[in-house]
Amino acid sequence: QQQLKRGRRRRRREIETEIEAKRLVGFASMTLKQG
Repeated sequence: QQQLKRGRRRRRREIETEIEAKRLVGFASMTLKQG
């Protein structure tokens, strides 16, 4: 059970990183549009 928890946490971190990357990309594209 401990291993399952660890894997789930790792996956959640990957999802958070993906969301952060998408947010950065969106912010960059917005800045480019403004410029």
